[in-house]
Amino acid sequence: MRMAHTSVPTTPEQVSDLWLARYTSPNTRAAYESDVRLFVAWCAARGSSPWETTEESLAEYRAAREADGVANSSIVRQMSALRSFFDAAESMGLCATPFAGHEDPSEVVSPTSTLTAEEVGLLHAAADRDPRTSALVHLLLGTGLRLAEVLAIDHEHLSGSVNSMRLAVAARRDRNTFVLSRETACAVRRLRKSSATRGPLFLAKRSSNGSDTRLTRFGADLLIKRAAGAADIARSVSANVLRRTYVATARDAGDDIDVIRRNMGQRDVRTTRRYLSPQQPQPHHQATTPKGDPHVHASAFRSVP
Repeated sequence: MRMAHTSVPTTPEQVSDLWLARYTSPNTRAAYESDVRLFVAWCAARGSSPWETTEESLAEYRAAREADGVANSSIVRQMSALRSFFDAAESMGLCATPFAGHEDPSEVVSPTSTLTAEEVGLLHAAADRDPRTSALVHLLLGTGLRLAEVLAIDHEHLSGSVNSMRLAVAARRDRNTFVLSRETACAVRRLRKSSATRGPLFLAKRSSNGSDTRLTRFGADLLIKRAAGAADIARSVSANVLRRTYVATARDAGDDIDVIRRNMGQRDVRTTRRYLSPQQPQPHHQATTPKGDPHVHASAFRSVP
């Protein structure tokens, strides 16, 4: 008996229809359909097929969205939609997903979106006016932690003096202890002195019933943008930009790419390399770190002159 021939969808629109059918929420389907249409239109304007998408072109697309002034939260959702769309396309045998290692889509970034050394200095000076902002900026620029990991820090996760302050990141299975630089430790100690002795390190304003609430991502992003505005930094500055700047700074300091990967909590070193510009040198040596903690990058131990 001859099997009936079944046509395999080949156009982005056909794949999108099948992919969106898995979502029950009309709002989600509408938002994701719009996200994919935007990307397909961008590919068409470049004269390329969505099935030819690479990691590099994804980074270019994100950079284009940023240049258009699209909010970071919207870009993260759009990249999440594209990751799911390409997973569906890959399962149909149409292409390999360009999301290497299936990492968090918020980490598909433009390698050029980093702050200069001068901008970092200006941002620190502006952030130092507020203990929360100062500690937030120091931790994002100095450790490679995700914003969610920074906001989840409790007082109990910190130990030691400013010369040897350690931070435990309990949610990580690998690379879960950081030795903070003296500058970062000083900023954290200043915040600890101005807040409670237990519970969340980063607090929002007190709620109407007087209880302490943890600072949200929205609140943290607002603090960073206010500091960037006070520093007269023209470009948009976010937690992602600070994290990318950490990678560039650590690499310039000679830190090994695998050490940086572990600091950032990433599984695949290819994801980490996407944070580096093609012109950035690739050191061939392992940075020297204090004995007993081989995963902490060397710049974490640099003291204030």
